[in-house]
Amino acid sequence: MEDSETVKLKVKSPSSTIADIELEVGLNTSVSQLKVLISEKYPGHPAPSAQKLLYAGKLLSDKETLQKFLRFDDECEVYSLHLACATPPTTNTSSVANNTVREETINTSGEAEQGSADTLAWQWQQMMAGMYG
Repeated sequence: MEDSETVKLKVKSPSSTIADIELEVGLNTSVSQLKVLISEKYPGHPAPSAQKLLYAGKLLSDKETLQKFLRFDDECEVYSLHLACATPPTTNTSSVANNTVREETINTSGEAEQGSADTLAWQWQQMMAGMYG
């Protein structure tokens, strides 16, 4: 393969709520250059230094180029890379407010304490039942 050729990449998002990113880049593109592109396109714009990219189970070094690690014998049209980074926070004020109210209700219920570990376990169960039950 020549350096002037391009390759299609699908960068798999670390979150199921955020769509994968598709890019078309040259084979001589380095991982660090790819991270800059991802930072520009990915929601939340994670800094390139905060990103980790994996291909075929291998953590990629910033200095590597695509031509060095892509498996061209697989004859893929689109190569998948996995992105690991912090996902942008989602704000859901209603669930935050409900959890706060729920915690206050649990903490002021007047139940006799059997020990802090038992009380915390009971509170945890009640909170989870309220959220998922």
